[in-house]
Amino acid sequence: DRASAPETLSRDEAEERAQILQDAAALKQLAVDYLHPELAVVTTDPNACGRNYFSRPSAEGNDESQDEEWEQERASILQDMRLMKQLAVDYLHPELPVATSDPTACGRNYYSRPSAEEYDEKDEERDLILQEMKQLKQLAVDYRHPELPVKTDGFATARNYFTRPSALEQVAVEDAEEEARIRQDLKLMKMLAEDYLHPEKPVKSCAGARSYFDRASADGHADHIHTRKESIDAAADNDNAFAYHEQVLGLVSGDHDDHDHSEQFDMDMDEDLQTFKDNLRAMAPNPQQPKDKKGAVANGGEGEEEGNLSRSPSSIMLFELAGC
Repeated sequence: DRASAPETLSRDEAEERAQILQDAAALKQLAVDYLHPELAVVTTDPNACGRNYFSRPSAEGNDESQDEEWEQERASILQDMRLMKQLAVDYLHPELPVATSDPTACGRNYYSRPSAEEYDEKDEERDLILQEMKQLKQLAVDYRHPELPVKTDGFATARNYFTRPSALEQVAVEDAEEEARIRQDLKLMKMLAEDYLHPEKPVKSCAGARSYFDRASADGHADHIHTRKESIDAAADNDNAFAYHEQVLGLVSGDHDDHDHSEQFDMDMDEDLQTFKDNLRAMAPNPQQPKDKKGAVANGGEGEEEGNLSRSPSSIMLFELAGC
């Protein structure tokens, strides 16, 4: 009751204020339940329970007689909806097989039933149209799928298109032979053109070949045949130019193949070698001597200066062969 104490609410105002806050909390809870229906119902009262809105005693049509009529009507509506769904599935999916749970169920042909109408000319025309449609379908399948095998009757036969009696006249034997010869010439010309334009291609042949220069009938073939032993002896004595040439190339160094010439040829070449040596002597030119040194040369070369020598190793060999 002091003068500085804050003003207090009366009892009525306090109760009204508490009521307003409680209403605001309830409104907030309703707003949360409306915006978030996925939230579970939370309650702190273990004795709280609920009831079905449609089966409550105060609901409309809760009478027993009315309830039975409603149930029958509902079951009829559900059955009709189930049949309509089945018809829709059968219409949209004709590839599905017919499913039935009755093992004794059977069917009959609509057109061949006993109560069907008799066939008349229109029915025969219908059968003809169906037969033609079947043949057209078979032709379309054969055209679109040439990879399929040909299905035919085992008794079916065929004839050759080219040997039939009504076939065109065949080519004469002479004309056919001429045509074959021309085709053969064209093939050879084509092969020659390919060999000329593509020399890098290997030669494809099973025929054998020999060297043109080493054949037995070649000119001078026998003059070039010599044995290893004769070449070595001649090279050691420096008796002819051919053996000297072999010595320079190292052919007489002892490094030779397993198959020696002496094993392949057993020929006497003394006469041929002598002829070759005579030819070399005849072709060797006489050395030119200076006029002021003729006497020195005639005297055995005593007066010749050492710096004026003009003889090469090859000329020395030729001079020796010529008997100088």
